[in-house]
Amino acid sequence: MHITVDGGTHDAAPGLKNWGELLAALERGEGEGRRVVTAVRFRGVDQPSFRARPALGLALADAAPIDIETATVSDLIDESALALREGVTALASFAHEPARAFRLHDIARAQSLLTELIGTFKTMTALASVVIDARRSTLSHGDVIADPERALEPLRTALESLIDATTRKDWITAADVLDSQISEDLPRWLEAVCAQAN
Repeated sequence: MHITVDGGTHDAAPGLKNWGELLAALERGEGEGRRVVTAVRFRGVDQPSFRARPALGLALADAAPIDIETATVSDLIDESALALREGVTALASFAHEPARAFRLHDIARAQSLLTELIGTFKTMTALASVVIDARRSTLSHGDVIADPERALEPLRTALESLIDATTRKDWITAADVLDSQISEDLPRWLEAVCAQAN
């Protein structure tokens, strides 16, 4: 049975019958050095759902040759934190776009851009939670990591001010909140999150 892990031949432990058992064996361990399977190919075909129940029950003989890629938990956290940093930096710059549209009284465009900004911000907060939770999972018992929710408070306040301004159709105040609060609070929140993830 041909199995490779990160390009090298892997000798599966005797007695493993299916992909689920092999996956569990590969991901044993604790801490940041624990390796996690990130990509799998059965018979040369990518398996994006390799953690789903149908794949887990597949007999190793039926899946072979199996090519597996792994990464450490630490590497995955670092990659996610980098993606978060890039996304939030771009979002802070993007916040000026709806502000500019509000100042030009192009309200339809401003509201469309604002919807996009808020949707992206929700994605970024979800990614931040994943990064923080992943880091927590590597800590020893008794270690403490700060609560990322506290870093969100200034942004929540700014968003409430923004919603209030748009409800009142006070477009200039909405633009001011975007330019002088949200665009500046986003990088501060990012630094707080990244500090907690390190």
